Amino acid sequence: MSRIFTYGCSFTKYYYPTWADILIKDSHIGYNCGHIGSGNQLIANRIWETNTRTKFNSNDIVIIMWTNFFRDDRYHQKDGWHTPGNIFNNLNGKRLTLNKYTYESDVEWANNLSHYVYRDCNLIASTLTGLQSTGATVLSTCINDPYKDEELLKQDKVKEILDQYSQWVKPQCKTISEHSYYPNIEKDKTRIQYKNGDTWMIEDHPMPREHLAYVDEVLTEYVDVKLTKDTIAWIEDIQSQYQSLELVQYDTIFEQATNKIGWVI
Repeated sequence: MSRIFTYGCSFTKYYYPTWADILIKDSHIGYNCGHIGSGNQLIANRIWETNTRTKFNSNDIVIIMWTNFFRDDRYHQKDGWHTPGNIFNNLNGKRLTLNKYTYESDVEWANNLSHYVYRDCNLIASTLTGLQSTGATVLSTCINDPYKDEELLKQDKVKEILDQYSQWVKPQCKTISEHSYYPNIEKDKTRIQYKNGDTWMIEDHPMPREHLAYVDEVLTEYVDVKLTKDTIAWIEDIQSQYQSLELVQYDTIFEQATNKIGWVI
């Protein structure tokens, strides 16, 4: 019997069901190993932790949705992984000294884009190469195609690094950002909104219906899963529940939704 294992950031595991949860719900056995805020370091670590525990085999399907390059996951011995998300959202401008190198600010230290690209390209390549030995069927994609990010490609040495690792880093299917929602995110009047303090925010992750469409129109070409009427109705119900919720209400509905599936290893 085949098992499905999915990996990624908040595009894979979020407050509401994602493409991963939809696939798993209509499959025999599945595990969503995504994590909110995860960088590619944690994604790779979770893949090998899973393999250590469950041993991937030729009947298994492993789907990886790599995140953007500019994240820095750290494992802390007291409380596990810290996943703050995009590193440029977590800087304070203070002077920083690391070993013999001094930076006038942590912004200067972080603003070396080719470092993150080089690091993560190596990580992705070594992970996909290693997975070949397990016999599992692997589908590797990402939240955004780096080869279509014009601003990123303008940065020093980035295109050179990407070209060096293209056979591993290029997504093997259409990305969810291309398929779903990014072009009209600010104009879409149907998007979920949530209240963060006194401010109403537009949800900038794919919504449940967009995840459903991505599965139906893209992923089912690669994974033999047929969406059931129950799953479609489930997503429509979740979508309607999430319209104009306060942020604190996210967790309650997410807990109720995930309890119906039970995907944690």
